[in-house]
Amino acid sequence: METKNKQITIKIPLLLLMCVVLFSFGVSAVSAAGTDNSTIYVNTQGNDSWDGLSPVYNTTSGPKKTITNATGTVATNGTVHIAQGTYNESGITINTNMTITGENQDNTIINGQQSGTPIFTIANGITANINNLTLTNNTAVFSGAIYNGGSLTVGNSTFTGNKADGNGGAIYNDGSLTVGNSTFTGNKANSGGAICNNGGSLTVGNSTFTGNTATNYGGAICNYGGSLTVGNSTFTGNTATNYGGAIYNGGGSLTVGNSTFTGNKADVSGGAICNYDNLTVVNSAFTGNKADVNGGAIYNGGSLTVGNSTFTGNTVTNYGGAIYNDGGNVTVTNSTFAGNTASNGGAIINMNGKLTVTSTIINNNNAANDGGAISNYGNLTVTNSLIKNNSAAYYGGAIENYGTLTLTKSTLTGNSAASGGAIFNAAMGTSTVTNCTLTGNTAEYYGGAIYNGGGSNVTVTNSTLTGNTASNGGAIYTYGDVRVTNCTLKNNTARNNGGAIFNDGGNVTVTNSTLSKNNATNGGAIFNSYYLTLTVTNCTLTGNSATNGGAIYNRNYQVTVVSFSSIVNNSASLGSAIYNEFGVIDVKYNWWGSNDPVWTSILYGMSNPINWLYMTINATPTTINNTQSSLVTVSFNNLYNGTTVTSFDPSTNHILDGTPVTYSSTLGTFNPATATTVNGIATTLFTAKHGGTGNLNATTDNQTVTQLFTVNPVSYLYLNTTTSKKNPTAGETFMLTYKLSNKGPDNATNVTVSFQIPSGLEFVSASVDNGTWTYNPTNRTLTWTLSNVAVGDPYLYLTVRASGTGSYAIAPTITSETFNRNTDPLTPFTINVKAQNNSNGNTVNAASTTKTIPMQTTGMPITGLVLAILAVLGGTLTPRKK
Repeated sequence: METKNKQITIKIPLLLLMCVVLFSFGVSAVSAAGTDNSTIYVNTQGNDSWDGLSPVYNTTSGPKKTITNATGTVATNGTVHIAQGTYNESGITINTNMTITGENQDNTIINGQQSGTPIFTIANGITANINNLTLTNNTAVFSGAIYNGGSLTVGNSTFTGNKADGNGGAIYNDGSLTVGNSTFTGNKANSGGAICNNGGSLTVGNSTFTGNTATNYGGAICNYGGSLTVGNSTFTGNTATNYGGAIYNGGGSLTVGNSTFTGNKADVSGGAICNYDNLTVVNSAFTGNKADVNGGAIYNGGSLTVGNSTFTGNTVTNYGGAIYNDGGNVTVTNSTFAGNTASNGGAIINMNGKLTVTSTIINNNNAANDGGAISNYGNLTVTNSLIKNNSAAYYGGAIENYGTLTLTKSTLTGNSAASGGAIFNAAMGTSTVTNCTLTGNTAEYYGGAIYNGGGSNVTVTNSTLTGNTASNGGAIYTYGDVRVTNCTLKNNTARNNGGAIFNDGGNVTVTNSTLSKNNATNGGAIFNSYYLTLTVTNCTLTGNSATNGGAIYNRNYQVTVVSFSSIVNNSASLGSAIYNEFGVIDVKYNWWGSNDPVWTSILYGMSNPINWLYMTINATPTTINNTQSSLVTVSFNNLYNGTTVTSFDPSTNHILDGTPVTYSSTLGTFNPATATTVNGIATTLFTAKHGGTGNLNATTDNQTVTQLFTVNPVSYLYLNTTTSKKNPTAGETFMLTYKLSNKGPDNATNVTVSFQIPSGLEFVSASVDNGTWTYNPTNRTLTWTLSNVAVGDPYLYLTVRASGTGSYAIAPTITSETFNRNTDPLTPFTINVKAQNNSNGNTVNAASTTKTIPMQTTGMPITGLVLAILAVLGGTLTPRKK
């Protein structure tokens, strides 16, 4: 027991010794950590004489009081933690790489107290991060809050009420700057009210710029010769005295994505953005921005690309409610412009530059003067776009063009102006419209859809102009040259002259087009006036109406030519087709809706034409059997002078392709029932359904031409034969039943069925339910005659007696005046007669057989049906019907 206690006593001192050693190592380690300056703390209650190694004082360590001291103390690549509170500091120079982090963005505040020097200066070559701070109330020559000459990242910070006498009210960047999740409010500078990027690299993301001001350029940001990228950010209520209410890009690269610009203003140009170099805008919205001179949202003097963006309610005093392009290149794709206003170019104006608009909607924009949607003084291309409900007080409700306009696959609808409801093509302008729809546009004076000025050119191809209205030229008014090809001009209205087209002194050519249901006082479709030429070729003018000249009103000193056109069913008090006030109008080779027009009602003030198009019909062949077909051809390639019809070669010219021809006949059907002309010819296939003689009719407009035609009736005759005894014995009497069938489609007339009863069979009797029969005993021939065999089944009942044993074949023949389309040969019906069996002489074979005997062609023009009658051996039986 004593030994054991001794051992315990020895172990206890050793344990205490080990604890002391371990504690000493721990204290040593703590002391070593405390001397590491990688993390420095700052607190308004701190002391710069403390080491800054602890966020609170603990007798051996405590936080710094000033950020200046902390940033000078922290180790390279270390972190300065700033507790919430207000720090009245500035002139802090960062000479080593570090991160400065505030405890709370809203409550960790650095007040520069308008010191005259930046709050932070990031030296060249230094990498710094600043987070969770508010920098406020500082003034400097440049960079009210931060000057960056190195690489700086700012996150979750607020810059408010800072000012620079020069540039960069909050931040001036000469290096590389990234700003994220930050707010810039009420900062002010000469240029770049919030940030000035001077040749550096600046990236801004998820940030807000509100109420910043520049007395020169860039209310929020100015970029001089650097690279600027803005994403997911908001710019609201920023202002610039000169250019770029939110952003000014002068000589650098600017990319804006997923951002909004609202209520920004420039006293001169570029309410939201002014660009003089390369600008790309995607997925962004510009709303309610304003400029006093040009470009309510964007002023572009360089290269601008806009995609998937919206411009709404932007305004400018002068030009370009949303975009002003000053000699640069602008591309707009998949974007929307709505409710923008300007003096000229409610949405966009293109001045001496190149503007391309694709798959874009431009609606409800307004110009106090010209170009409700777009004013173009350069090169404008619009494709796959919708331009609707825009308005201009004077010219071009949708587009005003003084340069070169190319409009393709687009719709212009509901636009309005004093002249040129949709398009105003000014003097010396060139407009090309292809595959477009211009509908429901209005002009108070001239050109409901298009106004074309003197010395200018408009070409309209494969397009539709419908429902446009004006005082003159419901669809088109021209004082210059116009070419219309493959177009439809329909339901346009002019209160005075030219329901569709008013030619007031240009060269107008209309080809392969349809002008229908247009209306005016004079010239329901076309009003042609004064000194240059009108040429109309291969056109349809139909259903137009006017007081004078339902289709055309002419008062021109030059020769007007209308040829190879369809001028039909127009109406007017004088000249339902043409009214000629004065001048020469050549109307040879036209279709007037009839082979024999009444000239006194359709022409006024001119001589009758020498020749006009004449409609003919021809069938090949003109006689067919029922169910057969014939090719029917209608031709307009004929000229008629009232006496003689002469055909002509359509390779040079012909009536408008697509002229409809409708066919009818009581004899059958047509496929198609309505065909359209190609090279002056319309063809169809007639298939006979009924026999007889009648007319094949073809109708176009007011003319019906006929072809006398014969359809031969056709029947399909065949025989079914049955016998009351399948194998009769000699001496037995039995009955053969002949069923004559006709599958049509027509009745068979004067049908004769005949056959000879062979020796070994004796005629007993016959009966029929239709027609008559005779039997010639000399030649043993039975003849069944029917005047008419309808589509049905008449019967002949023949009773014969078997007079001898053996096989007996009865071969019928059929003749008919009606063509029999059954070409199968008639098969003889065979009777096998057995010898009598005396032991069973009274047994009667009651079995019967049925056999179909098809008709046989006799060589006569009429196919006959014959029922064979068999002679019955051994006595006379009374005929019976089955």
